[in-house]
Amino acid sequence: MTPTVPAGDIHSPHIKRLSKNTDGTYTFIVYRNGRYIDCSNDLEEAKAIAVRGVMRPERILAAEAIRKYVKDTPRDAAAFTKLSKIGQQTIIDVYPHLVPRKSELEGKKGVKVARVNSNRGDLMSKNEKRAVANGLPMEAKIKLVDDKNPKKEGSDAHFRWNLLFQHDGKTVGAFIGQGGNPTTLKNAVKRGNVKVEGM
Repeated sequence: MTPTVPAGDIHSPHIKRLSKNTDGTYTFIVYRNGRYIDCSNDLEEAKAIAVRGVMRPERILAAEAIRKYVKDTPRDAAAFTKLSKIGQQTIIDVYPHLVPRKSELEGKKGVKVARVNSNRGDLMSKNEKRAVANGLPMEAKIKLVDDKNPKKEGSDAHFRWNLLFQHDGKTVGAFIGQGGNPTTLKNAVKRGNVKVEGM
């Protein structure tokens, strides 16, 4: 942590070193004005980031590319191959259900198919773990049948059902990935508000 606070900030910049990675390196988390801005495996680079006070442009673009893939083109082989290697591995580790089929990626330049089989359950969200445990078909599409929300307007449940209705034509995995509740989905299928192939 620096001994002084930069003009306009209310907190000293600081860098936190995480525990050792499996490859022997360390990850340095950079905070500026009390907020996370970026990270690096190189301490000197982390210091330079702290001085600049903003995330590196390439990291911003990479994060945007990953969000765009998850939202607009999940399981699309062509879109997956356009991601950077780090972007591809992020999808493999964090959103394994959104990775294209192995057969669709074979022969594609820049993709190591063997790595696509990763299923890091420890990196899955709580709702993704619940969905997998309940046998929800993550690749199946949601079809809206009745958009009448059965929950009290203004309640948390009403919000969850509205979120589900916004995923008409999208996959179960996309719904879960956007914070959707798997229990809400199961209940909506039982009530006949939506249909999901395989449920």
